Amino acid sequence: MSKKEKAEAPQPTFQELILANLRKRAPRAEDSGVYEISSTNEEVLSKIQYVLTTGNPAFDELVGGMPFGRIVEVYGLEGCGKTALAIRCAARAERGFVSEIIRDEDGNVTYRLLEKDEFDIGVVYIDNERSLDDDRKLIVDGQRINVGLAYCDTVDKLFKQIDDSIDTIEGLEKTVAGRKKLHFLVIVVDTIASTSNKQEQAQAWGKVDFNRAPQAYSQGFRKLMSKVNSHNVCLICTNQVRVNFKAAQQAQQMGRQLSGTSSFEYTSYGGYALRFYATHRIFMHAQQSKYKLVPSAQFPAGIVVGFHSVKNRIKMPFRDGKMVLLLDGEQGGLHAVFSMLETMVLLKAIEIKAKEKAANFVCKFALFNIKPTTFDPAQLETSLDEDDEKPKRRGAPREKKEVGFKYRADWPAFYAQHQADCDALWKAAVTGAFVTKGLDGQAVEEPEDEELLAPNPALPELED
Repeated sequence: MSKKEKAEAPQPTFQELILANLRKRAPRAEDSGVYEISSTNEEVLSKIQYVLTTGNPAFDELVGGMPFGRIVEVYGLEGCGKTALAIRCAARAERGFVSEIIRDEDGNVTYRLLEKDEFDIGVVYIDNERSLDDDRKLIVDGQRINVGLAYCDTVDKLFKQIDDSIDTIEGLEKTVAGRKKLHFLVIVVDTIASTSNKQEQAQAWGKVDFNRAPQAYSQGFRKLMSKVNSHNVCLICTNQVRVNFKAAQQAQQMGRQLSGTSSFEYTSYGGYALRFYATHRIFMHAQQSKYKLVPSAQFPAGIVVGFHSVKNRIKMPFRDGKMVLLLDGEQGGLHAVFSMLETMVLLKAIEIKAKEKAANFVCKFALFNIKPTTFDPAQLETSLDEDDEKPKRRGAPREKKEVGFKYRADWPAFYAQHQADCDALWKAAVTGAFVTKGLDGQAVEEPEDEELLAPNPALPELED
């Protein structure tokens, strides 16, 4: 290259010189650990590339699924669906529902389901809570799951099992059609709270000693982070909670009770380690009301569980949704269609009205500027008056009325018949959940959710 060409060539910026110098100084030894250098214009080293979807649109759309290369904590009180969600994740992983995240120039995210010949996947379910049995819980979406099952009673054995599981996928790489085949591993720990430490098990009854488990968890997760992040591993840990004493004291001073639906009212077991190292943190809570599909049913069909994303690297955090956990012997588990219904009610896309003659569940198409296409026009050209016997003023315009259905049991058939319109309403409601109101300078007043403010009688009494 001539002197003139060198002079005209673009000179590296100060930032590029720093990166080039760092690359030169990078250690070459294999045992020196990870030392990566990149520019955000080239590659974001910490981006999440693959996710496991649960098949429940309420969870997947609002939370984004379960990320690979990350640690996930699903925590909450007992009986709030944590194990049901963990089993569903294991079943979906076994059946290969792994998606690649596609990001466009505007930052929009779409998922591409991987083809079966692109990857291999393994699943290890560490059942420390001993909650699995040869019963209906092992059947998800009509199919029995077949995954690796493990158990360990101490923290050090737990992390050894996780570490050994990750080591097994190393050295098993395959090349198919000239490209390396992807390897994925899903590890479920159910639950962190049921694991003790060796010193605790060995000490005599009645001896008071400090809890070493938080320190052991901190050391274990710190050592695991590098392996989980550098492999396509999704580590899902369920965890129990206890009442946050400080939050309870503040609530008592204000003359209120804990609502039972806020993640700030609880602390999770194992100290701060898991909440610190977890990229995904999902708080789950059971609703108070018994879930009935028809009012005349003697027994509830299941329960409604709420979820709240506390930490999230795929979608915006602090978003809420609901899932329905049915207790039916044949169709039990987290039900996708009913979960959509309850989340749409939460997002105000469907309104519940206590009316005897008309629909109890009204779809708010007009509120979201959606023009229905799957209904008979005669259904939409009725009066908005709630009282059909009320005399109508002569010459008054006949406005369009939102359509709906009577009972929750009617929702699956209603959804199947009007799926295009219901999907459009669902999409608009979910999109609205990620819109920050008030940025345009307009004040928005909404009534507080009485259900979230109501006291939860199931909470344990406070102890000093």
